[in-house]
Amino acid sequence: MRVILAFLLMLALMSASFASENTSVTDSSLHKLSPLKIGVYSVAVASVVSYSVIKFYSVWDTTHIGFHFKKDDINGDGLLMLDEIAHLFGGYTFVRAGAGLSRWAGLSEKTGILAGTGISFFVMTFMEYPLDAYKPNEGVSISDLAFDYAGTAIGVLRETVPALHNFDIKVGFEDISRVPPEFLPRSTPEHGVFVYWLTYSPAPKSFPLNIGLGYSVRHDEQRQPHPEWYLGVGTSLTELSKRFFGKYADDFEYLGIVEIALTAKIVE
Repeated sequence: MRVILAFLLMLALMSASFASENTSVTDSSLHKLSPLKIGVYSVAVASVVSYSVIKFYSVWDTTHIGFHFKKDDINGDGLLMLDEIAHLFGGYTFVRAGAGLSRWAGLSEKTGILAGTGISFFVMTFMEYPLDAYKPNEGVSISDLAFDYAGTAIGVLRETVPALHNFDIKVGFEDISRVPPEFLPRSTPEHGVFVYWLTYSPAPKSFPLNIGLGYSVRHDEQRQPHPEWYLGVGTSLTELSKRFFGKYADDFEYLGIVEIALTAKIVE
């Protein structure tokens, strides 16, 4: 654990150094750099990564055996790919958070995307190694890693390709009263509380509503999984804020990861 915390401290120092090297950036679309914002940026990066690592350890780090790969990788967890989609969502969200925070700090688009990619790559890889690699009921999952890095790649594309800016990947809740503490599922049925959404906003700056396709899994009394698909019309806090704060809300768009929607279940 000490080695990991030392690495995180090094990551924070590298982040601050990396940010300071970009003080010569002159892009009228970016905010003016300030020492305060650079300091907040560096502390935020270190804090988010540190909190994620420590929390993952406290929730999921249990008994240990030797290093091994996960058996029956995709079909053995009774989640019908929901866990892989959660990994994709995680990789995607870390990229977008890192890039958005970098924009707020006034760094270049390239620096922001590199920072977000690095954060995503580190945190999502850490979940497989060393966290799952030595757990008897888990192990390194090739499918999880593939979806981790797919989410990172999709996050980069979302940041760099204008045609994708109206699309987003979000999370909602099938029953908010059953959401597990700290939003981290401890058991197979708890995964089914989460609904993952692919959304499209036709006019996000003037009309703060989106349409979306959602996916989740329900477990019956015998704990057998059943896929659930949803159609929805919804919004998020950042979509609402764009209506009133315009471009100032763009830097914090990643905070709108929770989909608030009216839904219709189309498959169960």
